[in-house]
Amino acid sequence: MDELSRLRRDAVARLCQAQAEGRLSIEAFEERYALLAEAESSAAVRAIAAAFESDSGSYDVVSVDPAALPEPVYPPMPATRLAAILGSLVRAGNWNVPEEIDLLVILGEAKLDLREGAFAADTVVVNLSMTLGSLELTIPPGTRVENDCHLVITSAEHKRPRKRPVEPNGLTLIIQGRSTFGDIKIREKDLAEPATLLQRMGLRS
Repeated sequence: MDELSRLRRDAVARLCQAQAEGRLSIEAFEERYALLAEAESSAAVRAIAAAFESDSGSYDVVSVDPAALPEPVYPPMPATRLAAILGSLVRAGNWNVPEEIDLLVILGEAKLDLREGAFAADTVVVNLSMTLGSLELTIPPGTRVENDCHLVITSAEHKRPRKRPVEPNGLTLIIQGRSTFGDIKIREKDLAEPATLLQRMGLRS
């Protein structure tokens, strides 16, 4: 996220707080929100934010029915950064899967298993930057996959279940970015049943 986007996000968050606390009417909120959205430089965003924060007397103090307030506007959360540099990265089991992942792989390997993850949204975006590495993604059957990654001397494989038709599960995985001298493998797999695991461990016939 660049400086302009970060400053605009923070200013919008403070603007929403002022409106929710009754220090700003809906009309004034919409006017200032439009100014922030149209600001084309960091200096402009700072000036707009300073104007509505420094002059507390300019706020329209109104009595508003909470039920009439618009839904709060939440700025997008920043991407989670993961890296595998000269080593291995593994995320599996019950982990919090963010909406967006910035993944850096250099002379390493990354394995992300989403099957037991707790998802922040129904779409997961992986921004991949990989050089001389490998990425293995294990996903629940029925996940929609969009691989928009720019591949340079890179192999990409998506292995789907063949035994039965699979209905869409509502989850979308988007892979974008760039891979050079890499290997990308996508696997759609069900979680193994407990009995199967016990059998594999030799504890049940």
